[in-house]
Amino acid sequence: MKKDKRPAIGDRGILKAIDPNNKKVEYYSTRVEDISGDIIACSQPMHSQAYVKIWSPTVEFTYIKGNAIFSLSCEVIKQRVGNPPQILIRPVGDIKRSDRRQEVRVPWLIPASVLFADHLPADLEAYWKEHYPETIDATILDLSAGGCRLSVQESLKVNDRLLIRFCVSQPIERCFLVPSVVKRVEKDDENGLFVAGIQFMSITDNDKDKLFSCIFFKQRELIQKGSYEPEG
Repeated sequence: MKKDKRPAIGDRGILKAIDPNNKKVEYYSTRVEDISGDIIACSQPMHSQAYVKIWSPTVEFTYIKGNAIFSLSCEVIKQRVGNPPQILIRPVGDIKRSDRRQEVRVPWLIPASVLFADHLPADLEAYWKEHYPETIDATILDLSAGGCRLSVQESLKVNDRLLIRFCVSQPIERCFLVPSVVKRVEKDDENGLFVAGIQFMSITDNDKDKLFSCIFFKQRELIQKGSYEPEG
């Protein structure tokens, strides 16, 4: 790994972990406290002012160097070491720059409207206007240039075809109307909602570039503020 891309003491970052029990993706704010050889000591993640344990044996550490964002796959060596507690991680792969056309995913609550569409209409805007009274409200929970997690009250099924319209305000206001397909669905019984994993389809390169620039801006903002929180 090139030294100028390596994380340094004091760097703020994000630990992304996948719970091995329920496969839930979680994001935690952290800070590099020490580096010894290939071991990186980060501040132990917190949620609601309490330290939490990461159950995943591996994490992805995302951090800023200069004007770029980098990510590094790491294995978890030990947790809650020292006072205050730290988590020790060791890189297991090469540093990857994530401010290119990679599909970086960020937690982002965005109001959205959804329209069921059993086929891909030639004119998306005309179809949307014609069927607008049939749209349902939804909330995007996290977003990438290739898809999102979507929360809705109405029942969804795998392979349902949707049109999703949403707007983001950062770095400038942009609105998107994206053909999509449902890839997986979970029932949130506690809140009476359905949470779906969505894959965007037939999104133009121009729209994908615009969407990625918004996601990249949001990711930088969250890392700098240290405001990533575990989902849910």
